[in-house]
Amino acid sequence: MILLISAGSFLAWSTHANEETIDADEVKAALVKSGDWHLKNPYWHVALRWWHMAPYYDGLLALSDVTGDPRYLSAVIAIGEQVGWCPADRVYHADDHAVGHAFLDIYQMDESRKDRLHEIKERMDYVIANPILEPLKIGRKENTRSMSDRWTWCDALYMAPPTLARLSAITGDQKYLRFMDLEYRYTYDELWDSEEKLFYRDSEYISKQNPNGNKIFWSRGNGWVYGGLALLMDYLPKGDLARPFYEKLYLEMTDGILRSQQPDGLWRPSLRDPDEVPVGESSGTGFFVYGLAWGINNGLLDKETYWPHVVRGWKGLMTRVQPNGMIGYVQPVGSDPQNNVTADKTQVYGAGAFFLAGAEILEVLGADSDKPQSELYAEAQSLVENNFWKREVGGYVIPQRDDIAWENDRVAFRVYGPKLKSSMENSGVDVWTKRVEYPIIHKWYQKQFSGEGSYHEDTGEGYDGYKVGAARGCGGTGLVYNNKLYTANTYNMGNVLYDLDGIVRLRFDYTYDIDGKLIHERKYITLRKNEYLCEAESRFWGDTDLLDSVKFATGLTAQRDDANVRQERSILLMIDQLNDSDLWTAVRIVSGLDSETFTLNDQIGEKGDTLLVGSFEEGYTVRFLFGYNWEKHSGFRNEADWLAYVGGY
Repeated sequence: MILLISAGSFLAWSTHANEETIDADEVKAALVKSGDWHLKNPYWHVALRWWHMAPYYDGLLALSDVTGDPRYLSAVIAIGEQVGWCPADRVYHADDHAVGHAFLDIYQMDESRKDRLHEIKERMDYVIANPILEPLKIGRKENTRSMSDRWTWCDALYMAPPTLARLSAITGDQKYLRFMDLEYRYTYDELWDSEEKLFYRDSEYISKQNPNGNKIFWSRGNGWVYGGLALLMDYLPKGDLARPFYEKLYLEMTDGILRSQQPDGLWRPSLRDPDEVPVGESSGTGFFVYGLAWGINNGLLDKETYWPHVVRGWKGLMTRVQPNGMIGYVQPVGSDPQNNVTADKTQVYGAGAFFLAGAEILEVLGADSDKPQSELYAEAQSLVENNFWKREVGGYVIPQRDDIAWENDRVAFRVYGPKLKSSMENSGVDVWTKRVEYPIIHKWYQKQFSGEGSYHEDTGEGYDGYKVGAARGCGGTGLVYNNKLYTANTYNMGNVLYDLDGIVRLRFDYTYDIDGKLIHERKYITLRKNEYLCEAESRFWGDTDLLDSVKFATGLTAQRDDANVRQERSILLMIDQLNDSDLWTAVRIVSGLDSETFTLNDQIGEKGDTLLVGSFEEGYTVRFLFGYNWEKHSGFRNEADWLAYVGGY
């Protein structure tokens, strides 16, 4: 199907189409420079399984495909291994299904790796078997499981549908396409404006106007939909009864989108009012250029008519690329046009849209790599085996248990996830003692779950002999109210944040129920190469009156009855033993508590717990350290040196 629209508002731009050219070598060079910069400069506050990362992964796969360079594919494979090929934690939320695009694309490169399929398939099978049927309204809805259980915002049409389409293609099961089509049309019926041929971001914007009295159509929101249509139709069979609907929608959106392209080739954050935020924004533009080039490549758009818009869009995007390769002018996370688009603003989804656009352009130009995918995959997998599994610092999601574990060359830890919510384990921190500097976490879990051995036995690398149960372990947190310790259960959401260059950062969300009132904790943990201590930051919010009445607690759990506890101001040390070897654990409060209120308490909490308790200073945010030294790792040999290290970190 070729679209020839007579809308003079944008076809007038098609004059001198043959003069509009793009140099393929320049496109490829720009993609490589930007890809390399973004790989080396991760966005630290974005977790590896979040929606932000989905277009980045999609773009990196496309970048490897068109350049023949396996490094970009290997980066996504490594991340998949790191997070156990799991979607993010919210069962129904479309954002947390979005990484499925790339994970399933990689699965299709090697279908012997069933672990790359299992977690995504299991999640979507559950959602389909237990659908949400409430009305489509943004926000918290009565009698539902969480916020936005259905696709209540147009961005969702990028996140979940391409994952479902891939599952249908992989399994041959039509239930994934039928569910996708049903939910997609429900969102379409609510948010589509047939006159403007654009999507409202969500139901709250249908009746809103911007300060200039115009309808609000957000550029990136429509970019999500347009780019998502391309990713969806790649896996929607030509003969499927639903395909005409998506082709028609794509063509109509093309009309609506091109009405708003500006003379510099870029789109503004507000599609129908470019003067509202008069800055060319790169993430919406990237998705639009990608979608237009995809339509030409797939025979839905006439090249002579639409190529000039791709050229102008790409040349506009090139003005958004900073000299070092960073994609600038990316509107930060939001839901509507905002005047916060500047050269220094970048985000992984903006980079991903740029990669997708450039890769699709190279295909139009016939300048993409002819390297067979099997060869590209083999090279990428080899890079993972030779580099990723040998790195000295890392964090991992373990799907069999929902554990999240992390390590460096000296220490290793884990916390427990929702699958253990009904067990005795909760929010305590477990210690894995390791003798060696190379990574052991993934290896030990594989040994445990394959039945080839047990990580509770030391075969020369160390072992998991530390006992936590319901206790605090090493640096677990709690709240004290009326001289009673309250602890959170396993994490609600846990994520490994992008780690690189000898640093791993993690984030955990916990909830405390104190006499029916809820307090929430968001905890960030950072571990660096060569260190024995983790850096932690816990921020609390909820019932303010209750927060003013509670105290913060963190502590250590003795492994033997004769463990020796010492306090030096804000430092708590435990001189202990693990079977026949010395184990010295420590916590240290860095800031956020009134040091005059510090007390030790071994009468509350679980058996073996000794807690360092103190009152919050303003802000309810505490920064602290926790970690250990094990005799068999050739660490510190005397208590004085260990104390000096903890105190001077």
